[in-house]
Amino acid sequence: MNTMDNAFVFLPGFLCDPLLWNDVRAQLSDFTNITTLDFKNCKNLDDMLDQIALVPHKKFHLVGFSMGGYIAQQFAVENPDRILSLSLVAVNVGALNERERSARLKMADTLARFHYRGMTPKEVQRYVHPTSMTNPHVVDTIIKMSAAYTSEMYINQMKATLDRKDVSSALNALEFPILMVAGQDDRVVPAHTLEDLQQKIPRSVLKTISECGHYIPLEKPIQLASVFKKFISTR
Repeated sequence: MNTMDNAFVFLPGFLCDPLLWNDVRAQLSDFTNITTLDFKNCKNLDDMLDQIALVPHKKFHLVGFSMGGYIAQQFAVENPDRILSLSLVAVNVGALNERERSARLKMADTLARFHYRGMTPKEVQRYVHPTSMTNPHVVDTIIKMSAAYTSEMYINQMKATLDRKDVSSALNALEFPILMVAGQDDRVVPAHTLEDLQQKIPRSVLKTISECGHYIPLEKPIQLASVFKKFISTR
């Protein structure tokens, strides 16, 4: 397989945009066909899935981070003929419990009455490894991406993925290769969550990146790109 001729499609996470993948893309310069999508203006899940469907490549490697991973697995299950491989980065693909649903709906109600202004450095601390807080590029990029969202965009994106379904059995039944990547110190999607998912999809490959929080593409872009390269080269 000539990996340089393969197309990649990268999906952002919640409150993210293509900036999330810039550092990873820089490490994948040998791959000439890379598309990074932006879901900011999508009203719902169907809009997000439609945007992927419009990618001009007949088949591609689909990569999703966090919320984008949920979108990626939904698209892959519905369109397996277009998937060369599926990579899920820091993804919790299970259904939300009632406490999580209630908290998100409460947040949506609050945002409907106020203007969202993006994440603060204090909020970023919850998502990244302590060493990443000393890296201005990581912190500033997360804040910049979130600040580009309006309250309406925030609410639309949150509600688009509110009613999540567990499609692990469907994924395991399909033929394309599946990679999962966990941050060893991720407090949002703990590494054991991906380990549990890997048990549900035993044909998948799980890689864990050390000293890394939730924002793996920003915190450890070199290591993440290396994982992608090795995974694709062995398929």
